[in-house]
Amino acid sequence: MSKKQFLQNILEEGRKKTYTPFAHEFLDVENKIREEINFKLKDNNLEILQRDDNAIFPFTSDTGASISPEVITQRVIATELLRLTGFNGYIETEREAISSLFKSENSVSPLVFFAASTTQANKLSLSAVADVQPIKGDIALASTHSHIFAFEVGQPAESVIPKDEITGKLTVEDLERATNEYSKIKRRVKTIHLDQPTKGDYFYSPEEIKQITKWAHERKISVSMDAERLVGYLANSGLTYKDFTSDCGVDIVTVGMQKNGGARSSATIVLNTEYLPNKKDLIRRVESFQHFIGNVTDNPLAIASGWKEMVDSDLYIQNANRANAQATKIAEVISSFVFDGTAVEIQNFPLTTNMIFAKLPRGFVDSFNEIKDGIALSPDRFGITRIVTAHDTKDADVEYMIAKLNAVYNQQPNFNKLTLSGGGIRYRDDKNNPVIKSAIEKISTVVKSACDDNLGEINQSSLKFKSESAQQPIVLEEILDEHSLYHTPYGLDKSSDLAKSSIKKLFGREYDNNVKIVFASSRNQAANSAIMFTANVNTPSVTMVSEDSKMHHLSHNRSIKAISLDGEYKKTGKLNPKIISGLLKFHNTERGMHVPFITSVCIEQPTKSGYVYSKEEISEISRAAHENNIPLIVNMHRFSYHLADSGESYKDYANCGADIVTIGFSTLGGANNSAIVVLDSKYLNTELNEIEIKLNRTVKGNGGKQSGQVYGNIGWHEMIENELWRDVAKGVNVAVGKVEDALKEVGIEVQEGRDKSNIISFKLPSELAKSEHLKKYQFKENEKGTHSLRITSSITDKDIENLKSDFLRAQSEKKAANIRSNRRDHSGNFRN
Repeated sequence: MSKKQFLQNILEEGRKKTYTPFAHEFLDVENKIREEINFKLKDNNLEILQRDDNAIFPFTSDTGASISPEVITQRVIATELLRLTGFNGYIETEREAISSLFKSENSVSPLVFFAASTTQANKLSLSAVADVQPIKGDIALASTHSHIFAFEVGQPAESVIPKDEITGKLTVEDLERATNEYSKIKRRVKTIHLDQPTKGDYFYSPEEIKQITKWAHERKISVSMDAERLVGYLANSGLTYKDFTSDCGVDIVTVGMQKNGGARSSATIVLNTEYLPNKKDLIRRVESFQHFIGNVTDNPLAIASGWKEMVDSDLYIQNANRANAQATKIAEVISSFVFDGTAVEIQNFPLTTNMIFAKLPRGFVDSFNEIKDGIALSPDRFGITRIVTAHDTKDADVEYMIAKLNAVYNQQPNFNKLTLSGGGIRYRDDKNNPVIKSAIEKISTVVKSACDDNLGEINQSSLKFKSESAQQPIVLEEILDEHSLYHTPYGLDKSSDLAKSSIKKLFGREYDNNVKIVFASSRNQAANSAIMFTANVNTPSVTMVSEDSKMHHLSHNRSIKAISLDGEYKKTGKLNPKIISGLLKFHNTERGMHVPFITSVCIEQPTKSGYVYSKEEISEISRAAHENNIPLIVNMHRFSYHLADSGESYKDYANCGADIVTIGFSTLGGANNSAIVVLDSKYLNTELNEIEIKLNRTVKGNGGKQSGQVYGNIGWHEMIENELWRDVAKGVNVAVGKVEDALKEVGIEVQEGRDKSNIISFKLPSELAKSEHLKKYQFKENEKGTHSLRITSSITDKDIENLKSDFLRAQSEKKAANIRSNRRDHSGNFRN
């Protein structure tokens, strides 16, 4: 086998492992349905989902730019299609769209991994794909100007001071010098990281990139590139992503469309595996990293849908052109300003993107900022002010910005800050948007009609037992209503405050200002971040968990101390309060040199085995932890099902001594993220006023936060205020009961004694597990030899009947096979 074929095989194998395997069977019919839906909805996008005319564009960032109506429409279609059919080939189709931007002729399609932000994608590319492990002396080299050195990213990289500090671009000479210096102290360079463009909006030419990749590859070093902001330059120059990546030898690329009207997601793209370490271990590393960090949202469909629409219609180029044009109008005005006989310097003029970097006098900036209208200038330490436009920056926004700049320049103190149409900032009024509600209903009707036309007798029920990604229609309405606004810093705070207020109410702490809440992209990230937040950086420290804990099995986290269980505790997966007390005393008071300090206790409610801690048990564990001056963390992500039937509330259990709670409603079709709730800070080594700052920093460093974080926060309000979480959970519990009855009717042993959950555990004979009728359900087998099935709110009676029929067919096949086997003689021939 040739080297090229070997490398291609790795990419192909990776695609098979990472891309949804059960989607292939239905992909053709799914694509046909989507084509019919898009045809019926042609030229009928949700135009209401545009930035509100009354919202002020702040010109400080394009992170909160609205999502294009075309992309939003695809989001609704994807969600409705998933709810009705279980089809999730959408994610695979979106991956193919991304691949097409980078795939060179006659090459294998790249591997694509989704992340909730480019920060997360960079973390994934360096830590998992390039396998940079600082603990082993590995490093990534990047310019000191690189975004990855900001605290919120926490990348495993070392900075290189570029010879050209103005542009921030690295050269072969810079890398040669840095590599030699680090080799002297036994540090190994695993990858070179390039920002395209650099922080100051300077671009590497294809020739410059080729020089760097050639130098790196000669030394068996990979090259990664952050190309999130490259799209503006592509629109201006007519070049393509391939011209700067695949064709130049770049191995790993991170890219996102969220600043350009696309989905709230980014992607890590593996173009070439030749210079990656441990190639065969690549997929395992990525999956392990994603489980540990939790750097994809709990609802991957929500962040994936829309890429194909952006790529196929060149919408990403059209949007970038609009943003570039608006920035150019402002830049031309600023470039005409003269202070003390010197014209204003715009370092990247004429513009090639949607960003302006201008050196404005401090007095001008101060006068500009005295006009309190939501638009402010923020110079960096070099006195450079960045002004940014977006695809949805309207002519009125630009006219207002130019008028304000001119007024300050001409010293017109009576400038009317309400010149902009409508003025002010619009807040949500907490009422359903009738236009959006109508649009969703229309799309849902079209989707259902297309499914009815094309599904026929096709049984796709197996897919619906796997999908927890479809959001509830009423939550989707709330999300889309928020998308119709431009989120200024004020609007962003308002949405976050609304979510936080609802969460505090859930725990009976509406008026407690000492409760602190920080959002994470997923339940894994929330739990891991809570654990890391309680760690002591000055001494080897761990968090105590049950050996049954999901955190123990998935995190591969050195900061976990798993407690062995026996007897009844081994069955339930619960921690024994008496054992906890003894271990804490040993570790934290009588510990030896090699015994780590336990800085927190973490329990899952319910446990991975499906059992619920009573209020008394939580109080006992809390007491043991508090006697040793450490906090108790309670993970409540799947607790809704118990509470829905018991009539109890979250506060009944959380207020039994929990210090930190992690919670999310994504499996119920709620908000697209999770929350870390600090209820009591007494046992945390952090001042109350610093908790949110430090916890946010932990979340950002632990994989990064979701792009446009507000888009994850939306949905909490609707789920909590109207107790939608309880209604949905009750419906799931009813479906669970029906599925359990169906399994028992066909002779399957269902595990009894577990508490309410959307996961059913049962004993599946190995002969049945191999049946083609049941393999499509992909029943998960745990270390105890039992299989599990997930039940969601989209499961119907028809789906349950189909499941039962598939079991009966599998049993009939097994019975027929046994009969045939018994009819054979000793020579293998059938008896007469």
